[in-house]
Amino acid sequence: MRVPSTVIIGILCVVLLCGSHEYLLKNTLHSAQPHLFDATISSNQEEYMIYEEIVATFNFSSHVTSEDYFVFALSENISFNSIYQSEPIQGNFSISKVYTFSLLSLNYSFLEQDIVLYLLLYYMDSLFENKICCSKPITINKADLICDFPENFTQIEECAQYNISFRLYDSKNPQFFLVEEEVTCWILFDNNIHEIFTLRTSHDGFLYFQIESDKKTKKCEILLICNSSKWFNSAQFSLQLEILQSLPSSNQIITTITVIFSVGIPCSCFVYFGILIYKKKLKQNYPFRDIKI
Repeated sequence: MRVPSTVIIGILCVVLLCGSHEYLLKNTLHSAQPHLFDATISSNQEEYMIYEEIVATFNFSSHVTSEDYFVFALSENISFNSIYQSEPIQGNFSISKVYTFSLLSLNYSFLEQDIVLYLLLYYMDSLFENKICCSKPITINKADLICDFPENFTQIEECAQYNISFRLYDSKNPQFFLVEEEVTCWILFDNNIHEIFTLRTSHDGFLYFQIESDKKTKKCEILLICNSSKWFNSAQFSLQLEILQSLPSSNQIITTITVIFSVGIPCSCFVYFGILIYKKKLKQNYPFRDIKI
C-alpha cells in the first residue's frame, strides 16, 4: 500500500519540530541556568590549621525540577575531584545547611607549608553536565613543631648511660602531638658524628632513646630532624650537653689504697732486708797473709 506523500511530509515535519523544540529547550535552560538557583557558601574561618574542624554553611534556593540534584564538596581545585563530598540532595527547594568535617579524619595531607582548598556547590545533572554553582577558597596550614627537652638536663658524666625522652607537639595546640612519625637522631661528640638512627614517636608524641658518652670527650650534641611528617612542618632541634670527667668513687679509692699497701709493703720489706744483707757482707773481715818475694 502506497503511503501518500503528504503523510510522509507531515511525519518529517513533526520529527523536525520535536527536535528543534528539544534543542531550543536545552539552549533555553542553559541560558536560564543562572536564574534557576541562588547559592552562597560561608565558613566560620578563612584560614584553618590542619587539625581544626572546618565548618561550612551553604544557602541554596533551587527552582529547577525535582529530578535535579546538587552536591556540597571540598576540593583541591575548582573541579569535581573532591576530597570530601556530601550525599546528593534533590532540587526544587530552598535550604540552609551546615557541614562540619576534619581533614585529619579524612586522612588528607599535603607537602607544602600551606595550601588553598575550595568549598564547592554544584549540580549533578546530565543536562547541565555538573555545573558548579559557587565556590569559596580557604587556606589550610600545617602545624609548627616544638620540642620539650628533659628539664635541667645540661650535662652528663663520661662513660655513663642515660635514658632520655623528648616530647614533640604543636606550638599552638599542646594536645596535638607528632604521633607515630619518624624522627632522625644524630649523636655528635666534639662535633664528630658518633651515631645516626631513626625512631618513631609514641602515640602521645614522646621519643625515647639511650645515650652513653665516649671517653675523653668534652661536648655532646643531640640533633633531632623531623622532615617526613604529614601534618607538621619540617623542624630541627638541638640539645648541647657538657661532658664531665668521671671522678673516682670511694670504692675505687679504697681498692687503690689496698693494692698499694698489699704490693708496696712486701716490696719495701724485700728492699730493706736486701740492703741489710748487702751491708753485712761489706763489713766482713778477711785475713791477710804476708807474702815474701
